[in-house]
Amino acid sequence: MIILFANTYKLLDNNKAKSLYNYLRGELCYKIKEYNKAIIYYKNYCFFNPKNEYILLKLGNCYHRIGRYDLAVKAYEEAYKIDRNNFEIVSNLGLTYYFDKQYQNSINLFKVSIELKNDNYEAWVMLAILFHKLNDYKRSVFYYEKYLSLFPYDTDCLYALGKIYEKTQQTNLAIEKYKTFSELKPEFPDTWKYIADLEYKLGKYDSAIFSYNFYINLVADNYEAWLNLGNCYFELEDYQNAISSYKKALQLNESKVEIWEKLAIIHSLIDDVEKSNRFDLIAKDLKKAIIF
Repeated sequence: MIILFANTYKLLDNNKAKSLYNYLRGELCYKIKEYNKAIIYYKNYCFFNPKNEYILLKLGNCYHRIGRYDLAVKAYEEAYKIDRNNFEIVSNLGLTYYFDKQYQNSINLFKVSIELKNDNYEAWVMLAILFHKLNDYKRSVFYYEKYLSLFPYDTDCLYALGKIYEKTQQTNLAIEKYKTFSELKPEFPDTWKYIADLEYKLGKYDSAIFSYNFYINLVADNYEAWLNLGNCYFELEDYQNAISSYKKALQLNESKVEIWEKLAIIHSLIDDVEKSNRFDLIAKDLKKAIIF
C-alpha cells in the first residue's frame, strides 16, 4: 500500500513537472510569436489541466493569429464556459466570431462586452460594422454615430457612415460625412467625386462644380467627372464652360454618345446649326456602331 501511494505521488509530481514545462515553453513561444509551437505546448498543458481559462484564452489567441478562426472559437468557447465575466475572453470570442462569419454570435458577445465594460468604445464600432454587414442600417448608424460623438475624427467610421447614408438615400448626410472625411484625408481624392456626384443628383450645381473642379485638379483623367461638370454648366446655361468640359471629356472617351448629344444640343441653343448637325450625326453613327 505504501509503495502504491508513493508511485501515485511520484506520478502527480511528474504530471506537475510536465504541466509546468509545457506552460513555460508555451509562454515563451507565445512571447516570441512562434504561435504554432505555442499551440503544441498549450495543448499539452491542457491535457493535464483542461479547465484553465487562461491557457484556453492563450490557445485561442494563437489559433486566431494563424488564421484558424474555427479552432480559435472552440478554445475561446471553452474558456468562456469557465469564466463568463472575463472581458478579454468575451471580446476575443466576439472578434473571432466576426472573422469566422458568425455575425449574430459576434453581435451577442460584443453586447456582453459592453455590459462588462461601459467604455468599450471599440465594441460600438464592431457592432456598427456587424449590423452594416447584415444590412441593418438603422442599428449600424446608431452605433457609428454614438462612436463619432466621442471620436468625431475617425475617418474609417466617417467614410463607412457616408456609404450607409448614400445607400439609404440620405444624401445630405452622406455629403456631410464625406466632406469631413475629405478634409481629414485629402490624399483620397475619389471622395470629392462622390460628393460632387451626390450634389449633382440633388441639383446643387454650383456646389457640384466646385467639388468636380477640386477633384479634377487632383485627378484630371476621369472622363465622367468632366462629363458631369459639363452637365452642371449646361443646367446653369453656362454653355461655354459646358462645351469646354465636354471637349475635355471627349479627349478621354470620344466614343461616349452622351457627350456628342449634349454638344449637339448646346450648339443648337447657341444657333450654331452646322456644328449641331455634325455632332448629332456623330452621335447617331456611334449608336449604330454600338447596336451592331
